[in-house]
Amino acid sequence: MQQGVYYGWKVVAALFVMLTFTSGLAFYNMSAWPCSLWPAARRA
Repeated sequence: MQQGVYYGWKVVAALFVMLTFTSGLAFYNMSAWPCSLWPAARRA
């Protein structure tokens, strides 16, 4: 296996984990506190 390809897959995996974590955290925040931030953002 080439080192460059392996490094590229590590970067892709890290980005995928970060995107999954951040999107999951945002979805959890929306479901946990639906009235804290989103109604104010909709009014603005």
